Amino acid sequence: MGMGNKLMIVGIVVLAVIAVVLGYQIYQETLASKPQSVSQTQTPILPQTVGDTNISQVSPQPQDIDVESILKQFPSSTATDEERIKSNDYLLSLGQEVDTLTIVSSATANCSPTPKILRVKKGTEFKIVNQDNVDHKLSMFQKDISVKANTTITVKTDWGAGAYGYVCDGTGRRVGILHIIDIQ
Repeated sequence: MGMGNKLMIVGIVVLAVIAVVLGYQIYQETLASKPQSVSQTQTPILPQTVGDTNISQVSPQPQDIDVESILKQFPSSTATDEERIKSNDYLLSLGQEVDTLTIVSSATANCSPTPKILRVKKGTEFKIVNQDNVDHKLSMFQKDISVKANTTITVKTDWGAGAYGYVCDGTGRRVGILHIIDIQ
């Protein structure tokens, strides 16, 4: 093999390496320019905090909001203070300020509360109405609240302000959020 053939082989190898490197760079730039899809667990855009305003002035979001996805995004025990504050503010905007939590069974759930996000003032009372034909036990803030079938009980919000996810009948799956507001 002559010197000319060796130079031609080296030249072809160098061109092949350059082609592979340039192709890889073009591929990376193409990936970087595509919009990324939003994760289902990403924190939603949060409204401004309402501070010391009357909480009944904050209107809930439209009825078509997916409350189940909000429940899945509830901050974990390892969440930062900033994440908890943002979640709290967001829940404030979604919660319904009513004095009654109604429990029924549906085709998809044995214990379905309405509203899913109940907003109450700290130190006040609210009612839990069990319209179901079976007894239910709600586990809220380290308290078990038993509600007999077709009865109504009154619960005092005598624990701290904040948003508390709760489960029904020990399922481990959150069915709703009790959001206690501390406003003077």
